[in-house]
Amino acid sequence: MFKRHLPLLILLCSSALSPQIASAAEKQTPQSIQNAVKEYLLQQPQIQRLSSANVAPGRLDKRLKLERCGQPLQVFLPPGGKLIGKSTVGVRCTAPTPWTLYVPVTVTAYAAVATANHPLQRGALLTYEDFSMVQQPLHQVPAGYLENNEELIGKELTRTVAAGKTLTRNMLKSPTLIKRGQQVTLIAQQRNFEVRMNGKALANGAAGDRIRVQNLSSKKVVEGTIDAQGAVVVD
Repeated sequence: MFKRHLPLLILLCSSALSPQIASAAEKQTPQSIQNAVKEYLLQQPQIQRLSSANVAPGRLDKRLKLERCGQPLQVFLPPGGKLIGKSTVGVRCTAPTPWTLYVPVTVTAYAAVATANHPLQRGALLTYEDFSMVQQPLHQVPAGYLENNEELIGKELTRTVAAGKTLTRNMLKSPTLIKRGQQVTLIAQQRNFEVRMNGKALANGAAGDRIRVQNLSSKKVVEGTIDAQGAVVVD
């Protein structure tokens, strides 16, 4: 009698298990989530320009059971998130069952950044002998690091810097070219000609700064921009 009902028992067992099998197939796999995170980060311009960048999403709990998303996963950087170093990236599904997950990720990258060759004193004007471009892990260097040495040459240090320290933008300023009371050249430019006059600076300024200058002939006060040679170009 048992043999006669064996096919029926197999059929009933198969029917009972099939919903569970189907349900398991509809879960979002951890690998698909990690792939979405990696693809998102590798598309970010800040990371694309770094040839040495490596993106490593963290492991997800194998017991994680999320409904499979019926649309492409939406990956986003949470407020305050960062692209380099250890961070967290959000992954969102909107349909058919909405869910949001935050995935730990580590992005490592190296770049040649300006580093002091020796102790540098506040007020010093930088030369090529003062720094070198050294490969460093970007998640360990301070914000505002410099990768273009042309941005440093001739700049004035606003603080003392120890040997081996990374140079940053907030340590530098353009040197003062004009001091208040100094006689300067005023340049008024037109399309086909320019007029040069003598003036007196009414403020200190560096190249690119706008300052007020008194025309020594007319006594009129005008405003202009300091050029690289220390003249003031009037609007």
